[in-house]
Amino acid sequence: MKNTAFSLLICLCSLSIVAQNVGINTITPNRAKLEVFGVAGSGSTSGIFGVGGAGISIQQNWPTIGFNQYRDETSPGAQGRFMANGFAAIQYMDPGTGVMAIDMFTSGTSGSFTPVGIRAMTFFPTGNVGIRAGIANASLAVLRGDGIEGTAVFQGSIYSSQFNYNFSEDTYIRPGKDSSKVYLSNLTGGDVLIGNGNTRLFINRPVSSNSSTVEIKREWTGLTLDHLSLVDINEKSWSQDLRLELKPVTNEVGFNLGFLYENTYKNGFYWATGNYHTFSDHRLKNSILPMEPVLSKLKQLAPVSYEMTGENPDHIRSIGFIAQDVRKLFPGAVRVISDFNRKGPVTNDLNTMNYKYFGVLAIQALKEQWLQLKALEEEQASLLIEIEALQKQASALSGKQ
Repeated sequence: MKNTAFSLLICLCSLSIVAQNVGINTITPNRAKLEVFGVAGSGSTSGIFGVGGAGISIQQNWPTIGFNQYRDETSPGAQGRFMANGFAAIQYMDPGTGVMAIDMFTSGTSGSFTPVGIRAMTFFPTGNVGIRAGIANASLAVLRGDGIEGTAVFQGSIYSSQFNYNFSEDTYIRPGKDSSKVYLSNLTGGDVLIGNGNTRLFINRPVSSNSSTVEIKREWTGLTLDHLSLVDINEKSWSQDLRLELKPVTNEVGFNLGFLYENTYKNGFYWATGNYHTFSDHRLKNSILPMEPVLSKLKQLAPVSYEMTGENPDHIRSIGFIAQDVRKLFPGAVRVISDFNRKGPVTNDLNTMNYKYFGVLAIQALKEQWLQLKALEEEQASLLIEIEALQKQASALSGKQ
């Protein structure tokens, strides 16, 4: 008998057994291996999985999965009852709109009605997702938070970035730890827009009602405070700093506004007067030669009045020189550059003027004129002496007669 049963078992194991569809409350279960038609009682719950405690329910109209929740004929709206003590939730899909959602319920007791649910997440047919928000046209929509941590927190190893922080609606974007970085659009051609015309920007400065549009502060680092640098593609930079200086006599402390190229101080504004100053110490110069005469060349300059092309709708006139004409006489006053920064076609030989150059030329011309006047005065004095001598000779001759 044992051998017969063992042989039968081996035979059954070698066969391919195909299960038939099973229907509950239906005689034509042709859509699944297990098909349940109808509901338990007159409610919408078709099946419950779980024994003696919390479980999962399968509901119809709309297709719903209940977590520690089910619906019967007396359940109000889309709520239902708690299976066991604790929290509950449902996930459902609306066939008419294609929207799928997850609703959360606060804690309750077994058999009691669940309260009105809190919409935790909404999934739209487009793939867009809402977190406590029903905005269908955004890929991700997040409702403003009402807790102490704000609307959204992106956690770092030490620090977190928080959006709409607390009830003040502040937003904190921070690196995850000390000495790490925050990058804003580090891609080629990625623009970063700050503000809409009324926004103020603060760097290391608190916000106040009388603040400027842009304020930058740096902690004390010695005799200078570096604030701003502009770096070109060759890593060469122009910098702007505040440079400590004492006011003469009173020793009052102030900071000059200075400009540097490659950490070499070039010029700046004196804080006490606002006057512009450029380095001119003889220790910074070599190959010093007397200036050649300039008066004859200055006489050839032709000052003109003109209108600048471009945006000049009021036809405002200016006075000055034509750079090409000046270049023939004083090439040091003119620089020729490639015009890459203006609108329109690039001009490869654009002439620019250093009008400060003419202040030195004017001094030299005045000096030359003074020397000429001095020579004329000396010549005049010599002529007067000669005239006086001639007059004496003439008087002596007329006395002899």
